[in-house]
Amino acid sequence: MLLPLGPDGDRRIRTRIIDLPSNASIDEPPVVVPVGSVVIVDGTFLQRPEIAGHWDCRVFVNTSFDDALARGIARDASALGGEANAELVYQSRYHAAARLYIDAIRPAERATVVVDNDDLDHPRLRFAADQRSHPAL
Repeated sequence: MLLPLGPDGDRRIRTRIIDLPSNASIDEPPVVVPVGSVVIVDGTFLQRPEIAGHWDCRVFVNTSFDDALARGIARDASALGGEANAELVYQSRYHAAARLYIDAIRPAERATVVVDNDDLDHPRLRFAADQRSHPAL
């Protein structure tokens, strides 16, 4: 996605590459992004060194592992084979990898904006320029 949207790219991207329930690759046809578009990429590990320089703005959504686990189980239990299996997948795969990433990359420190999101009704924004906390609008 990054190279096609870069200065010499053809603006042709795929919007999904993985099917969550099966964990299988998806080969959907590419779409063309119109000139002047703003593209928001949602994903994990997007501040890895090999791609970090491609972003104009980096938003890191900061959520405690306990809250993320509860939300993940509630959201993905049916797709992952039930609550017990969803918890196992989150603990052994997603959260294990996220802990390694957070420890190594420190994405909140590199982000343009951090959204502290444990309280869904009252998220807080922190901006790189001042690191003060602001209520989300």
